[in-house]
Amino acid sequence: MDYAMTRAGDAQARPDRANAVDMPHAEIPLISSDGLLRGARRVRIEHDGAVYTLHLTRQNKLLLTK
Repeated sequence: MDYAMTRAGDAQARPDRANAVDMPHAEIPLISSDGLLRGARRVRIEHDGAVYTLHLTRQNKLLLTK
């Protein structure tokens, strides 16, 4: 499953990827934070060779860091 989000310029740089801005709302995948975190407060996400951390804060907010 590839739920990659793109920047505005990626559509020109990478025509093989759909531009999320151009997709109808109903076609954009919805993934619950519970599904990503699976009971943890932090998960690591690998994307394009870089590792990011998705953190659930004490204020119940999501924070994504590189």
